[in-house]
Amino acid sequence: MADITYTVNQDNPENISGFEQFSQADTQLVNKFEINSLFIPTKNYIELHILDLVDEILQSDYNYISYKELGNAQSAGREGASILTINPVEDIEKYGYDTGDVKLLYHFLNDLYTPDNKQANFFIEEISPDRTELKLQTFDLAEEEVVRYTQEIKNKLTTQSYFSEFRLNFKNNNLIIGVNIDTLIENGNSVLVVKLYEPLPIEF
Repeated sequence: MADITYTVNQDNPENISGFEQFSQADTQLVNKFEINSLFIPTKNYIELHILDLVDEILQSDYNYISYKELGNAQSAGREGASILTINPVEDIEKYGYDTGDVKLLYHFLNDLYTPDNKQANFFIEEISPDRTELKLQTFDLAEEEVVRYTQEIKNKLTTQSYFSEFRLNFKNNNLIIGVNIDTLIENGNSVLVVKLYEPLPIEF
């Protein structure tokens, strides 16, 4: 059997077609800096998207677990790992894409509306005429939980210099940037309202 040689190149998510990012003008308004963050398996999760060379999604794994925490990965005295190891060659073989060129896109995520690595699903109740504001509802959380988690996000947006935006995950690698969030009372019920960085794509 002939040996197969793989060539692996690292790239940035911003180079994937359709991945939403801040405009160059906006990124020039803020300084870039790195944050030492930890991956906590009981709170965080990983998505893997396999794409062809024109950025069409071939397959998605929304609960990717084929990563390793090496011996030096643990952060001293704190829960979580500062270093994760992934093997893209093993991944393309596992998912059956070892006969052609593909891109593997890994998202390291944290659902801000759950205390663990489960995910709360919301649905769109209303879209503003300019498509930059959404009203959202959920069946996965109690109303008081939505209010409490939303207040925590608002506090982070106003008090933490590195927490300036969040993303709404529409699956299929659609991570839409949100810049503001709040709850309001309508007909006696709390509704979640999100302000988007750009208008919601017309496909939604």
